This record gives sequence, C-alpha cells and structure tokens, in this order.
Amino acid sequence: MSGLLLHKGYSGTVEPDLEEGDLRGEALFITDALTYRGRTIKELTTAFRSTVDGYMELCAERGIEPKKPLSGTVTIRIGEELHRAAALEAANTGKTINQLVTKALASSLNVHFEQRSRGRQKRAVTPENKAGARRPSV
Repeated sequence: MSGLLLHKGYSGTVEPDLEEGDLRGEALFITDALTYRGRTIKELTTAFRSTVDGYMELCAERGIEPKKPLSGTVTIRIGEELHRAAALEAANTGKTINQLVTKALASSLNVHFEQRSRGRQKRAVTPENKAGARRPSV
C-alpha cells in the first residue's frame, strides 16, 4: 500500500507533525503503542524498523509473544439474502462460504491467493512476500 511503512508483517503510518516540523507515525492494527519519529522519510523508515525490531526484542526478553497485527479472522454482516446466495453458490461449487468470500475479496483487492486444501491455511502473495512465495505441495 502506498503511504504506509511495512516491516516484518507490521504496518505503520507516515504523518507530518506541523508543530514540530518533522514526521511521526504509529504501528497499525495492534493494541500495543508503537510510535516513531524522523526528520525525513528515510529517518522515519529507519525509526519504524528499529521500533518494530525493538518491540520484538523486548517481547522476547520478557518471554511473551509479540501482538500480531492481524489475526486472519474477519466477522462480517452481509444480510440474509446475500448469505443465502453465498451458501447456495458454495454448495453448488463444492466450496465453503469462507473459500468463496476469500476468493472474491482477493479478486477485488487484486491479491493472488493460494488456496490449499479445504479447511487448511491459505497464503496471500503480496508485494512484501512475493520473493519468498512457494507453491503449495499437492
């Protein structure tokens, strides 16, 4: 995504601080507060990476798991008619509703999604992990 910093699965904002005349940001999608500052984009990017690395090191020192930015689980409300249509389509195609929705969302966001077997984990191939992407074994 344009305008966000990415490092080790964490995303961070880039915001000007007009009062201080520099840049600031915070990690997104986690409950722990991770903030960073810099005078330039390069400094801010370095500060973001250092903040994420420091957070992970601190968690390791304390023997706790770092908070994951996103769990992979989303609850949505789609209405009875759309739910019925999705359930019928899934049944007709031998898929689960989850597989149907995952495919539709990936298509809408232009993200290639490798579907493994029914009920198994899936992997999004994004610009951040494309170099290390592997095809699932069959």
